[in-house]
Order: sequence, then C-alpha cells, then structure tokens
Amino acid sequence: MPFDIVWLENMRFLGDDENSRSLAFKNLIGRAGRLSNKIKFDYGYVFTKSPKLFCNRINDGFRLDEESVIDNPLDGQNPDLAELIDSIRSETFDDDKQIPKTKVERLSHPDILECSKIILDIIYKQGQSVKENTTGSSNKAAREQIKSCFRDIFETSINRKLQDGESAVFDQAITIFLHVIQGRSFREIVGIRYSYISRRDENHIGNAKFSQPAEKLPNNTLAKVFSIFGQNTRAEEVSYDAIVFDTYDYLDQVISYSLSDTFTAAFKIYRDSRSTSRQND
Repeated sequence: MPFDIVWLENMRFLGDDENSRSLAFKNLIGRAGRLSNKIKFDYGYVFTKSPKLFCNRINDGFRLDEESVIDNPLDGQNPDLAELIDSIRSETFDDDKQIPKTKVERLSHPDILECSKIILDIIYKQGQSVKENTTGSSNKAAREQIKSCFRDIFETSINRKLQDGESAVFDQAITIFLHVIQGRSFREIVGIRYSYISRRDENHIGNAKFSQPAEKLPNNTLAKVFSIFGQNTRAEEVSYDAIVFDTYDYLDQVISYSLSDTFTAAFKIYRDSRSTSRQND
C-alpha cells in the first residue's frame, strides 16, 4: 500500500542473504510518497532510528538474475524447492491444488486422508463451536492430536521429517493458527504469547520462556533450536514489541506463506475422495 510516511521501528528484514534483505528494505520504503493521484513525481518521508544502517541499505546494489530460476540447473538448489521447480518444467504442477502432482499423490495416502478427517472431526464436532472444541484444559489432548495430524500432513508433503529448528517453528505456528480459528484477535494472540514468554502469571520472575522465532518453512538449514530471546534474558526484560513483530511474521511468513497451500491442498484432496462439505470451511 502507498503511504506519505513510512516509519521503520526497526531495521529487521527477512531474507536468505544481505542482497535479499536489502531488496525487501527497498520494496518497503518504496511505499513512501505514492498517495498523490496527480500525474507528477511525488515524494514521501521515511523515519528510522538507525540512519547509518539505513544508508548502508540504500547504497546496497541489487540486480535481479537475468536467468529464470526455472531455467537454471538444479545443482546445489534447495532440495525442498527442487520438486516444485521440476514440476513446473515438466508441466506436472496441479493448478487446482497449487502443488506438484507428486505431492498430490503423497497427500492422497489413506493415512493422510485419515489425518484430515481427524482434524475435521475435532474442529467441527456437531453442536459446538470451533472455540468450544479446541480451548481449555479439557481439550488439550484434542489440540495435541490436531498438531500431530497437521505435522503428518506437512512432513508427507515435503517428503521428510522436520528438523529440530523447523519443528519448533511449526509447533508455534500451529498454536497461533488454533488461536486464529478460535476467533481471537491479533492483539489477543500477542497478549497470550507475551504473558507466556514473560511469565506474567509468575510476576515475571525467572528467565524468559523459550519461543523459536518465525522462519519460512521448509528450511533444511534450520537444524537447531534457539529462542527469540537470549538464554539469560530475564522474564521482566521481554520486549512486547518483539513479540508483536514475531507474531506478525508467524501469521504472514509461516502460516500464510509456508503452510496454507499444503493444508488447503490436503483438504481439497480429502473433499475429492469423500464428497463431504466440512473441508470447504
């Protein structure tokens, strides 16, 4: 969206390397000064607390590769992307499911269809709301079963087990996803995460609890677990703003970008095999 002013609260940008982070930065500040509907060269303002880093990012050069990723050799390519690239090359990408047909075949396995059924049976238990079926201590086992089934679906999709770091991100993402479908607002979800990580119910005594920061999935380099806050960060020192940014990244980069296509495809496959209606919801 265009704005008159872009305020950079921090200079943290997601990307695989400095070049991609600089590109993300330039795309963001490019929103400034584009509100005018007049045919003229317009300008806007960018505010930052880190002018030196801002200048470094501005002066970074970035050139798009003239060769398409699809046309480049797969040697050294991320193995998690290889299947997608190969399906586009060989025209075996399923346009309806939005995944390669090889993934469609794996997600059509009876065990995965059963996972979809289990999730639907819990979430849409007759006569009760999604919130009633998934919240509270009495539904803890049901939530764990949902997480386990979603994990089986995702691991089958990528055709491997998640590594420890990926697993920590995945678990946190599904927890946040459950909050969303229970009807909680973004502010409420941030508050729940802040209360947990900062030990609010324990008067912020002790060190901050573990929470893996958001990362796109799958990521075969994310082998180790590490917390968004350092090991010796005291609970009372936990930054509310950091949790706001991290929660947004989980919703945007993990759930919407990394997981939704796989889960949508899995329920479409279940729909086609069972001819029921719940999975559309």
